[in-house]
This record gives sequence, structure tokens and C-alpha cells, in this order.
Amino acid sequence: MERPQRLSQFRTGFNAMKVQVEGNIAYVADGSGGMVTINVKNPKFPVEVARFSKIGFVND
Repeated sequence: MERPQRLSQFRTGFNAMKVQVEGNIAYVADGSGGMVTINVKNPKFPVEVARFSKIGFVND
């Protein structure tokens, strides 16, 4: 990508450590917030699909 542009943002509420995108789903390691999955099919309007907060600190 020569000139990436921000289309939107998604506040996880904690401290996003790492992001992995598979298809239309972004998996976010959200530190003490656990793991967040976000539907990014429409990048201008990301939607939280699930949050796994009882698994402890996630950084990878």
C-alpha cells in the first residue's frame, strides 16, 4: 500500500495489542480486555461481534 488511509476507527475500551484479520473478521488482542472479534466487512462501519473478557490478559 502506497498511501493507506483511515476509513474508520473502533475503540475497544482497553489497549489493543495486536490485530489479525481473516476474511471479514478482525481478531483483536485487547490486553486486559481479553479478545475482541470485529466484523470489518464494511470498513467504514466496523461492528463488534463478540468479546471474551474472562480469559485474562491477551497480548498476542
